[in-house]
Amino acid sequence: MRLVFLLLLLLAVAPPLHADYHLPEAPLLAVLDAPLPTRQLFSPDQRYSAVLRQSGLPDIGELARAGLSLGGLRITPDNHAALRNDLADRLELVDLASGQRHPVAGFPPGARLADPAWSADAAQLLISVHESTTVSLWKINRLTAIAEPVPGVRLNATAGRSVAWLGASHRLVAKLLPAGLPALPEPPAQPAGPVIKQTLPGKSARHRTYPDVLTNDLDESRLHWALRSQLAIIDIDNRIQPLATPRDILDISPSPDGRYLLLTEPALPLSRDLPVERAPTLQEVIDLTGHTVLTSPGDSPRRWRSDTPASLYFIRKDRTTGGDEILEHPAPFTAAPQRLAAVAQRIGTISWGSATLALVGETLPKEHLARLWRIDPSRPDQPPRLLLAYRDNRHADYPGKPVTKAQESGFPQLLVSPDQSTVYLSGSGVGLQGAPPFLDALSLHDGSRRRLWQSQAPWHEQVNAVLDPEARHLLLTRENIDTPAALYRYDRLTRQPTPLLPAEPPLAGLAYRKTHLDYHRADGVKLSATLYVPAGYDAGRDGPIPLLMWAYPREFDDEESAADASVSPYRFTRITPSSPLALVSAGYAVLDHPGMPVIARHGRAANDHFMEELTLDAEAAVREVVRLGVADPQRIAIGGHSYGAFMTANLLARSRLFKAGIARSGAYNRSLTPFGFQSETRSFWEAPAVYHAMAPFEFADRIDAPLLLIHGEADTNPGTFTLQSERLYQALNGLGKPVRLVTLPGESHTYRARQSLGQVLYEEQRWLERWIGPGWHAPAGKLR
Repeated sequence: MRLVFLLLLLLAVAPPLHADYHLPEAPLLAVLDAPLPTRQLFSPDQRYSAVLRQSGLPDIGELARAGLSLGGLRITPDNHAALRNDLADRLELVDLASGQRHPVAGFPPGARLADPAWSADAAQLLISVHESTTVSLWKINRLTAIAEPVPGVRLNATAGRSVAWLGASHRLVAKLLPAGLPALPEPPAQPAGPVIKQTLPGKSARHRTYPDVLTNDLDESRLHWALRSQLAIIDIDNRIQPLATPRDILDISPSPDGRYLLLTEPALPLSRDLPVERAPTLQEVIDLTGHTVLTSPGDSPRRWRSDTPASLYFIRKDRTTGGDEILEHPAPFTAAPQRLAAVAQRIGTISWGSATLALVGETLPKEHLARLWRIDPSRPDQPPRLLLAYRDNRHADYPGKPVTKAQESGFPQLLVSPDQSTVYLSGSGVGLQGAPPFLDALSLHDGSRRRLWQSQAPWHEQVNAVLDPEARHLLLTRENIDTPAALYRYDRLTRQPTPLLPAEPPLAGLAYRKTHLDYHRADGVKLSATLYVPAGYDAGRDGPIPLLMWAYPREFDDEESAADASVSPYRFTRITPSSPLALVSAGYAVLDHPGMPVIARHGRAANDHFMEELTLDAEAAVREVVRLGVADPQRIAIGGHSYGAFMTANLLARSRLFKAGIARSGAYNRSLTPFGFQSETRSFWEAPAVYHAMAPFEFADRIDAPLLLIHGEADTNPGTFTLQSERLYQALNGLGKPVRLVTLPGESHTYRARQSLGQVLYEEQRWLERWIGPGWHAPAGKLR
């Protein structure tokens, strides 16, 4: 009997499947290996561009090198650098006036490039070169396009900036590895004692659930090792002058005049509850002799005013009014900080213009309002002048972002008209019924706005830069549904665009048809989505095909905000390996980002009726694709990433609309996120019914549709522990439900490596084929 019992137990527990990485079939493989989009950095005078190219996705071996995960920092100890997936392998310099392109020569074979930084006069470009055992610093002469190393420099690239220009000079400051840095601390042969945490009565530490924090003394010693840096000044002739003693540095920020350095350091004792980027910090200002001239706690972070040589500012709550106030602390930092201005509630943004002009953005969270104020920093006794007030929860109401222009120091400053009466606002625009991208003139006297330029259908054009104080000449990116984005110079008076950088060609052989959809929920709320189908497919001729709906829910305070479209229908779609749109190449229809609003009603929070709202949204989307003849109800799958994965599991548990699901990097048990998630600010103990009702783990017995779970092994996103997917898998497996869990080694919340993304595409295609059928393929002919 014992033998029978053991055999039954073994059969009841599905064993893990160990396998090598798989690659998807040819159409998806082409997406996986497509050239990645280039990245550009314009020079301060907007005359030149540094264009970085990355041949392909990083290899899984690069993730395997990231042997340290310390308080949210993922570090490759071999070269003392942060793990990153944006390292380029080619660099070229472009003269935007002539269009001439100059590939940069001189790098060692296999060099991986990062963090370009133009000098103020655009004569030189700094760049970090990541190699297997070091990160070196190189200088590029713009005229010759030749790169040369700075001898003797080994950068500490574990956190923040590792190098920066000093104002308008050709001198720079760098974070170097200290001489004599010991080896990485190793675990002790045996534990010295237990790990203890303790709180005191009356002191609460309420924060989100962070999966990657420091846990013991070894973690702390390794973080000190990783951050320990020697500051140094490097002059135009590459002479290196060490500055002060080595210390733990998170970031460096030179003052606009290059005479001071603002250092951000981790505060002691180190936090074991928060990741490094959210933990308390200490800020120091030192001069170029290494002397400390100011020390301040990081509770109100100091930043440099961009319009003065060396003056810090910070924001803190006014103890009398409860609103925010701006304080300034100018060099030499011997006097006490002085208040410049105050607002009734929260300060969101500050745009500095001159000694007499700054724009302050205020948010009123409960009212969902925002205001833009003009202040005179030289007259702190004068109250702010209101320029604009608008609703901040409606895309169509957004007035645009103040336009700035880089100064000689490299810092941005408000662009003001020659008569000092006007600043400019640039908006990205919204949807079919909303405003297209635009450029407005804003009067500094009365807040009136005048439209100077806006994008014209069927194009989506976006202002990259305003090139002169009259706002006559603009740098624009221009694209439409068929044409990838290209860079243009635009003359507002002649209305003539001049091509500067051509568009990157779309992926050859990847063809689709894209349609914007507007439809309504059963209760009348307007929704929208984008439908992608394979090239050559015609619903009237070919009938319904398998469809994947990929979505992400969002909370709104009212129906009007929920119906406010935020995506332009005229943009070109560049399909990437991490996008579900890649499955169009395998013959599936994809309904991308259908509206999934969760709307607050009758004075109650949106999440109080989360499932009712979500079900109305999903029903409307299914009804629309069935009405169009693109899909039939028996061959529709639902999927999503992160909060979209949470949505997927909920819809499978609480509705019968979908025949399969794909959930990537989600959270499913809300008792594991007890102090809030997404926009939910109430704790588990303040709203237990909401936490229970929204947790698909608690309704796992109702999930009958097959569910594919995918999760990164090293997920550092708050709340989405890898454990979340493991426990949901265990529940479904124990309940006899069809489920598959794919854990990706070395991956965090988003997936980086070629092998990982290839496995994801392979798994998704196989899952859809098995549960909703194979994709459709045209016998002949192609459309866009």
